[in-house]
Amino acid sequence: MIIPFSEEIRNRARKAVLLGAEWLAGNQVRHSWPYWTADAGRFRSVVHISKPKPQSLNSICWNTARGAQALLSAYKLERDEFILETARLALEYVKTCQIFCPELTRHHGACREETPQCPYIASRDTVEAVQAFTNIVCCDRRTGVP
Repeated sequence: MIIPFSEEIRNRARKAVLLGAEWLAGNQVRHSWPYWTADAGRFRSVVHISKPKPQSLNSICWNTARGAQALLSAYKLERDEFILETARLALEYVKTCQIFCPELTRHHGACREETPQCPYIASRDTVEAVQAFTNIVCCDRRTGVP
């Protein structure tokens, strides 16, 4: 049975989702003319749980895909095109982590863990990527799917 939450709880949750989306969008690495960066789409943070002092860190494949999924949830609530564009840019980065080498049959289609050149592959990266790619198809009007 799904618990019917009060209107107050729903409003607080909605506000939290939108604040989280705003934080992700504000901390996303973007291209800035005339410079292009291979990190575009990743999310930048300044806190690492094992080293609580401020330091700039970029998200890796799976949490970039997870961030895109959070943005897509916010997009479903607000239908703000900027939120959708932020998710698209994140998934463009995730796509660069995917391995498209048919001669590597064991890894073909999997996602690299940290960067497109990284030798590490983890199943979580691929699972998060597939979920995010599926969710954006359901949200993106350009695909023709409602």
